[in-house]
Order: sequence, then structure tokens, then C-alpha cells
Amino acid sequence: MTVRRLDRSDSFQVIEQRFHRFPYLQSWAWGEAQARYGRQIWRLGVEQDGVVTGVATVIQHALMLDRTYLYVPHGPIAIDTPTFRALLAAIIDLGRETNAMYVKIDPPAGSPDDAQTWQDFEPGTALQPRHTLMLNLTPTTETLLANMHQKTRYNIRVAEKRGVKIRWSVADEDFDHYIKLQQSMAARQGIRLHPERYYRTMFEVLRTHGKSELGIAELHGQPLAINEVVTHAGIAVFTHGGSSDLHKDVMAPYLLQWGTIERAKQRGLGWYDFRGIAPDDDPHHKLAGVTRFKRGFGGELVVAPPSRNAVLDRPWWMMYRLAKRIRGGVEG
Repeated sequence: MTVRRLDRSDSFQVIEQRFHRFPYLQSWAWGEAQARYGRQIWRLGVEQDGVVTGVATVIQHALMLDRTYLYVPHGPIAIDTPTFRALLAAIIDLGRETNAMYVKIDPPAGSPDDAQTWQDFEPGTALQPRHTLMLNLTPTTETLLANMHQKTRYNIRVAEKRGVKIRWSVADEDFDHYIKLQQSMAARQGIRLHPERYYRTMFEVLRTHGKSELGIAELHGQPLAINEVVTHAGIAVFTHGGSSDLHKDVMAPYLLQWGTIERAKQRGLGWYDFRGIAPDDDPHHKLAGVTRFKRGFGGELVVAPPSRNAVLDRPWWMMYRLAKRIRGGVEG
């Protein structure tokens, strides 16, 4: 078993197809988008008998005072526990090589979660939602509708009767509408967003790879709700969305979500990922409202193991945590 850095010559797409539900946050396209945004990335692979059996896309993030940390979103991906452990060790080595303050791992669902695997790590704060809903798209459309909450089906019919229409786009002008709706919704709900350039860069790169598009719900030509949907490895992922404060009575987000599910099914995808719900349906969680909305469409709960950090520079880490507490931010 050897660990090495991967490049395009390694047919990364073939590697992705080898694993069940390969996360788009570990894809070649996502790494390319992060690099376009200005972050350093590395792609590590474990090779056994000439076959790559595990991969990790590692992203360098900037911290205060020119320090950095390495981040692995929904990775590493490995066929077994020894391969997973080998990748964790290689990521820590890379962290030391690059003088990172710490390494953060947000593992995907199904990853090893035993003490031996994580012996060099300590609990961290997840940057990706651990809890999500996955909707199996193999049942018939009629069955998918029947499995929804009655109120959700009703709201879909309301939107149809009120004249809401759904269309799909990858056009820049529609992305401009999307950003405006996203920012408006974030302001209403007190949500903190990335800079606009981040969303635009991710969309442009994923669009180039044929992986991202916008679903737009309109009433008489006016956009009321827009979702960005990423497709990868047989899964459609609802990544981000924005909605207007106008015409709430026409229930546009419900029809848009259902239209997205229908489109994914028609394209032959196997799963729809609602991405991010409140843990244990906590009514006080910041995602409580959107959780009620998403649960109305059905789906099965999928929970990933908790986030972990490998601290490589303890004195700096302690100062960093103190500074974050003073500023009221997440500790890492």
C-alpha cells in the first residue's frame, strides 16, 4: 500500500465511479473550483497492486497571521479501514510539511468511527452538515408523491394552480438573479454567506464540468425561488437556494423542489440529497425551519461521523481558539 499525489493522468473520474455515493466535495471538479478561488489543493491517493483504493482532496484554508489549516470535506474516501487510516496519516504528514496549524476532517457517512482510527485527532466543529436526507429516486413518480407529507403535496398543487412555472438555466444573468435572492433571504433569516465571488466561482467551474445548474421558479416571468443543484456520481444535490419575500402564498419553493426531484429522476439519477437538516429534528436548531420543509418530501436520514481535528501546533491552536472565543466565532 502506497500513498501518492494524483493528477489528471490518474483518470480521476474512473476513481470516482469506483466508490458508492462519491461526494461531490471530493470530486476533481470541486478541487478545481477551490483552486480557481485561490486555495492550494492536493489530491492524495492510496494505491494497491496498481489500483487506487482511496482518495482525498485536501484544501488549504487561510487563518489569521498568515497561518493555515488543511481541510478535507466529506473525505477521505476509501474501500476499507486500513486505506482510510493510511490517508489520514498522509494528510497529517502533509499538514506538517506545509506548516499547517491543524488538519480538519469532515468524514462522509459510512466512514470508520472507531477510537484507533481517530487516535491522532480530537473533536472539532463540522463545516459540512452531518445530518442530511437522501431520497431514493427509483420508486415511481406516483409513489414519491404518495410518500410525501400531505401538506407538501397540497402546497405543490397550490403552486401549479397559481401559475408558478419551473425552468432550468446555466446562464450568467440567471445566476445574478440567484445571488440577489440568496442575499435577500440571508438578510431576512440572519444567515452568514460566503463572498459572492465564492459562489460565482464554484458555479462557473462546476458548470464547465456539466455538474451545476439553476432551477428557477417564476410567476409571470418574475423569479420567486432559485436553487443551485449539483449532480455527481448518480446523485443530485440541493446545494444552495434563495427565495423572494413576495408572493409567498403561491408556494413556489415547494414546486421548485418537486421539479428538481422530477428532473433528477428523469435524468436517471439514483438519489436526491437535500443536504443539511437539524440533528434529531431539534426545534431550536438554526435549521429547524428548513428541516420541516425538507422532511415533507420524504427521504431517509443519513448521519456522518463527527468532525475531527489533528492539532499540529498546540501553542498557536490555543491562541487561535482564545481569539475566536473573544470574537464570538466558531472555534474550529
